[in-house]
Order: sequence, then structure tokens, then C-alpha cells
Amino acid sequence: MANIFDQFDTPPRGANPFDRFDEVHPPMAVGRPPPVQQPESGSYGSQIFSGLLEGATGALGFPVDAANAAIGLGMRGVNAAFGTDFQPSAEPLGGSAGLRRGLAISPPSEDVGPQMARRASQSVGGALVPLSTTARTAGQAAAGIGAAFGGGLGGATAQQLFPDNMGAEIAGELLGGLGTGAAIGGIADRYARRAAERAVPTVDELRARASAQYDAAEARGVVAGPQDTQALAGRVRQIARDNELITPTGRVSGAYPRASEAMGLLDDYSGHPMNPTQMQVIRDTLADARNATDGKERRIASKMLDEFDRFTDPLAPELKTARSLSQRAIKGRQLETLREVAESRAGQYSVSGTENAIRNEYDKLNQRIIRGDEGGWTPSQRAAIARTAEGTVASRAARRVGKLAPKGVVSLGVGGGVPYMIGSSIGGPGLGAAFSAATMGSGIIGNAAATQMRSRYAELAELAARNGGKVMTPSMKDLQRRIFEAILGGQTAIQSNRQSMQ
Repeated sequence: MANIFDQFDTPPRGANPFDRFDEVHPPMAVGRPPPVQQPESGSYGSQIFSGLLEGATGALGFPVDAANAAIGLGMRGVNAAFGTDFQPSAEPLGGSAGLRRGLAISPPSEDVGPQMARRASQSVGGALVPLSTTARTAGQAAAGIGAAFGGGLGGATAQQLFPDNMGAEIAGELLGGLGTGAAIGGIADRYARRAAERAVPTVDELRARASAQYDAAEARGVVAGPQDTQALAGRVRQIARDNELITPTGRVSGAYPRASEAMGLLDDYSGHPMNPTQMQVIRDTLADARNATDGKERRIASKMLDEFDRFTDPLAPELKTARSLSQRAIKGRQLETLREVAESRAGQYSVSGTENAIRNEYDKLNQRIIRGDEGGWTPSQRAAIARTAEGTVASRAARRVGKLAPKGVVSLGVGGGVPYMIGSSIGGPGLGAAFSAATMGSGIIGNAAATQMRSRYAELAELAARNGGKVMTPSMKDLQRRIFEAILGGQTAIQSNRQSMQ
């Protein structure tokens, strides 16, 4: 009978029983970890990921690398003086080279596209380090990353155009980063400005808020007594006498119907209680008299309105708030009316159109303010009105160029005929036609620019009127700091990596 164990493949006598085990299971290497699996080096994904890692480690290790470089300079001086051979650490603890050890970083690609992607990612990775601690909002972080990416592309482009030229690469990074940062900052500033302007209440909203304040005062039982209303009517009549609205015989002049109407309404309430709703009606009447008139009647109505406001202010805080809101609504509506009048009269100005119409209407208002006939405007509102009336250096220059636009016989001759004759005398009809087209085209562009600027100034004046002053936009200083920090972080990472790899 055969041995039951013969069917097993047993080693011969004296052989190592584990020899065959080693054949099936090769021994593992002892004393070093298995190698890190490297990603595919040529793909965009691996190059971008590697660039991000290099940038982040370069920024994190920059302080140590800079200190190690400074120590190395000191050692060179010692070596030169004493003949020694001191050398700084090739891989200082905490430096970028040490931080990169063990990370899945691919070797550089030989293709231009992945090379540029990796270089741009290095700047982004370097910018992420300072932004992670300084950026207060997602918008600031995004702006910094965008500026760093633009700088990285600029540096990558310079690197391809001027290989091994560090100065060109730094210049490219700065130009790309600052250009991208300026564009991002401009967009952010415009968005913030428009958001602030949209938050300014409309005329109707201001009136509704003022009405709510009057309602609140009435709900609290605020009432002006008979003696108070009688005294108010007496003061208003004195204003009328001083301005010859009332003749020596006591007759009310018919030359100023709106001011007379407002004064008569106050006389009706003289000696009777007046609640907040009635106060609002009287104030609206006085405001309409001031806004719908001009010259002397406007001045009389303005004085009456100021006197009425001084009367209502001490009665309740709600009335003072309502007066402020009503004042803003009145001013806003007044400027909106100027724009409407200007647009209706734009056809009267054959050459400049809307631009000239707005300028003329605002100039009338500005002159009234200067003479003292128009009061109640804040300094910032007066400045906005003056700018709309007088224009700026840029708008006046555009206006002059806009006169060359072909909108009439004279402008057609100046903008088209004269350049044609000059060009024809120099180089023939072809050059004359080119000169003529260029001049008239410049005139059209100038006129459009002047109109756009003047309309924008009028819009800002309306916003200032409804807002009670200049519309303040959020500061862009924090955003600008994040952009500069990102550009600096990206460039720091690049230089730190380059130093550690030498």
C-alpha cells in the first residue's frame, strides 16, 4: 500500500522546507517603504495637480528656504575668510524640498500646453497659502485666485518665449497678475457700485415711508393745538407780506397762485387742531408750490415750506423723519422732472440733442442754487448738480469732438467737407474720402460718449437727491490687498521652488 503522503510534493531530506514558499511568495523588501505611485506625467490633470502641490509647498517652505539661503551666504563669507568648507543644508527641515518629499508629483511634461498649465497652477497653489488665512469672503478668495492664475499664465508665456530668463518670467507674472487683478477689481467695483445704487429708494418708496411716519405719529395721538396753528399761520402771512404777496390793503396778489393757495390752506387751519395727516397734506401743497414755480414765487414757497418744517419738527420725532424722507422725495422728483423736460426738448438741439438739453436744464438749476434762490441741497448734491451742468474735462472734450458728427449742414461741412478737401489736396480723392469718414466717425463716437457721460452725471445727481447725499460704495481695499497677496504668494512659491531645486 502506497504511503498516503506520497501524493504531496515534499522537499527532499535536508532541504529548506520554505524554499518553495519563497518561489510562490517572493520576499518583501525590508528597510524602505514601497515607492509612491506616480501619476501619468503627460496629462493636463497630473500637471495641474503637480503644479498646485509645488506652488503650495513652495509658499509654505519659503521662510525656511529664505533663512537657509541667508545662512548659505554667511557660510560662503566664512569659507572665503578662513578657508573652511561649510555648506548649508541641501534639504532643510520645513523647506519646500522636504515638504514635497513623498507627494505624488509628476515629472514635467515635454508638451507646451501641459507645461503652461503646470506653471500657472504653481502660481495658484502659492496664492492659496496666504488667501487661506486672509480672505474674508469667497469673493475675495476667488479674486485672488483669478489674479494668481493670470500671473501664472503671464509667467508661463514669458517662460516659453524667453527660456531660462528669470527677469522676463517675473515681469510676465507681474503683468499678467496685475492685469487680471485690475480687471477683476474693476468688475467687482462696478458690481458693488450698482448694488449700492439699486438700494437707493425711489421717489414713490420715499413718499410711502414718509406717509408711514405720519401714520405712526397720528397713532400716538400727536396733534398741533389751536394756538400753535394760529401762530404758524401768522408767521406764514408775514412771509407773504415781506415778499409783497399780500398788498397793504390785505388783498392776496393773484400773481403767485400756487403760493397763495398754500397760504390760504394754512389760514383755514389757523386756530384749529391739526393732526399729522393734515400736516402731510399741507406740506405736500407747499412742496408742489415750490417745485412747480420759478423765480420769485419759488422763493416765497420755499420760505413758507421751511417755516412749516420748523413748526412740525418739535412735535414728534416721526414728523422730523417724515420731513427728511419727503425732502429727499421732492428733490429726487425735481431732478427726474429735469431729465423728462430735457428729453422732450432734445429735438430742439439738432447737433448735440439730449446731451445739450440735459446740460441746459441743469445749468438753470445750478444758477438758482448759486444765487441762493434754491435751497435745501446738501454739498454732495450741489456738487453732483454742478458736474452735470458744467461737465468734466473728459465730457467737454468728447462734446467738442462730437460737433464733427454729420447732423446738419454746418457740421457736415466742417466734419466731412473740410477733411475731404485736405485729404484730396494731399493724396487725391481716395485719401480725402478716408479723412472725411474718419473725422465724421470720430464726431459720431464723441457725441455718443458725451451724451452717455452727461446722462450718467444726471443719473448720479438723481441718486444723490433720493439718497440724501452721495451714494457710498463698499471699499475695495480689502479686495485689492487679497489680489496683491495672491500675486506675491504665487511669485514667492516659484522662487522658493526654483531655489530648492538648484
